[in-house]
Amino acid sequence: MSLDPVRPSGVSCIRLLCWLDDKNLPCVPPISIIVYENYPPANPACIISSNDYGGTSFLMCVKDVFESRMMLMPVRFTVSHILDSWEMSVRQAVALLLDNKDSIANN
Repeated sequence: MSLDPVRPSGVSCIRLLCWLDDKNLPCVPPISIIVYENYPPANPACIISSNDYGGTSFLMCVKDVFESRMMLMPVRFTVSHILDSWEMSVRQAVALLLDNKDSIANN
């Protein structure tokens, strides 16, 4: 995780650029998390780029699963919630990909 040098103008916040560093998972593009000045009462926001996550069916699956998980977040959530959801989205996309390969091989 690092501070993103791009800062939205007129907004008091920090932008974090987050990478998933797990040797057991495939490489995926980073996500950006915006943490507002009044965090934690104000939920952080997450940006997952369609350009970065639109290149393959696997990355599109990660994005879709992640967006679904974000819709299920509690009313108040944290940066850790976002990061956990992102990691679990990648794991779920891997599992779905493996299930699809197994069903194709068995047909």
